[in-house]
Amino acid sequence: MMDNMAADYGANPELDQYEAGTLDDQYYASMTAAERRKAEAAMASRDGVPNEPRMPGSALPNRRGPLLAPDEDEDDDGMRVRKAGGASFKYYEDADEGAAVNLEDFEGPLREWLMQPKVKLEVRRRFREFLCNFKGLDNKAKYTDRMDKMCNANSCTLEVSYADLSNEHPVLGLWVADAPRETLALFDAEVLRVVCHFYKGYDKIVPYIFVRISGLPILDQLRDLRQSHLNGFVQVKGTVTRRTSVFPQLDLVKWDCLSCGYVAGPFAVQWSSAKVNLQQYKPNQCPQCQKKVFRINSAETVYKNYQKITLCESPGTVPAGRIPRSRSVILQNDLCDSVRPGEQISITGIYTNHFEAGLNVKSSFPVFSTVIEANYIAKDNDYFSHCNLNETDIEEIQKLSRDPNFEERIITSIAPSIYGHHYIKRAIAFALFGGHAKTGKNKHKIRGDINVLIMGDPGVGKSQFLKYTEKLAARAVYATGKGASAVGLRPRSARTR
Repeated sequence: MMDNMAADYGANPELDQYEAGTLDDQYYASMTAAERRKAEAAMASRDGVPNEPRMPGSALPNRRGPLLAPDEDEDDDGMRVRKAGGASFKYYEDADEGAAVNLEDFEGPLREWLMQPKVKLEVRRRFREFLCNFKGLDNKAKYTDRMDKMCNANSCTLEVSYADLSNEHPVLGLWVADAPRETLALFDAEVLRVVCHFYKGYDKIVPYIFVRISGLPILDQLRDLRQSHLNGFVQVKGTVTRRTSVFPQLDLVKWDCLSCGYVAGPFAVQWSSAKVNLQQYKPNQCPQCQKKVFRINSAETVYKNYQKITLCESPGTVPAGRIPRSRSVILQNDLCDSVRPGEQISITGIYTNHFEAGLNVKSSFPVFSTVIEANYIAKDNDYFSHCNLNETDIEEIQKLSRDPNFEERIITSIAPSIYGHHYIKRAIAFALFGGHAKTGKNKHKIRGDINVLIMGDPGVGKSQFLKYTEKLAARAVYATGKGASAVGLRPRSARTR
């Protein structure tokens, strides 16, 4: 065998050619997704092999279960349709997506990896699959129902739970926390694309849809935010101390040439920080007259809402002997005017910085001020915001008002764990309900607010009364002596012993 081994590589005209009867040189057109799946099912049935559904854009079977739920079907275009509920959102595949990309296998900076076109397509594909296929505890499509409700209300906000996203696609959950700006931009674009596919012309009503990430598992303190948190996704809690008016912010800017009237643009303004230099979005010269004199076209420039609030640490969370810290928070679009001063809220957003000229003049070295760009807001003390009084509730309240022992029932229900002290509970009840405002003959107005001063020896329950009242009232703030000035309580004098 070893002696004649070289003869196997010699030319043999009889064997070195294909059989004419088995060679198929006919041209076949490309198959659609539905035709490909039907062919795979026919071959699997012929060979006696179970036909496992495959992930879109992947050559591997879907081990997590079939993509077609029991209440889904397939139409002629290869799209998976939900039979029941809302606008029948379909999970569809794009022909130009190509092969799937392994998102977990990347090298270098994460933000540069997210800028690659194939990675963007894969991130959007996985997020689309998550929206269309994820089911809640009731075994119903959770986010397709939310998209139905959002479109019926002409809203532009889709709330997505971080726990659902991280459990279904852990890599997307990690990237939202590490590179939130780039990842959320892909999520927003994909949600708008999915919605417009089934609600034709919805982008004419709502040009943008924003994905709001709720339930971030990590809560950071305002005083603990450092350089390691920059450009990351953070969640902080505090009290709103002030807010500005709602201002228009540039989104798409156009320029008018003052020489020939040519309109240049639109240019998308990237607000990566609280301030931006418009000169970098200004054309170098006019394409028609080659002049360099421009002015913003106010009529065709697109704006969005902008508001700035100050978030301060809650007085009860400030360490002893420390001053409450505060941070500036940027609210945009539908988040504007969603909170009021005095409310305790939790904000989830992007912790970013920008160059502050005033600080650099004073310190003579580069200093950057930091802000939080809010993505999701949850009110801690607004327990009754989701409740509306119906006719039965109104009848019960009116029935209770006719009770002759109504006052005693309210007094005894305040701090029931503390025995006695009916006169203190009566004063607290009066302070909660308030009094009648009075206007004198000389137009002197007296407010109906009632102030209560509780004095006593240590350990008699003064703080327990205050904490119970703070939990009972929706917008109450529990303040101690070291943090009273943070919420506007500035005594005229203080005496210590």
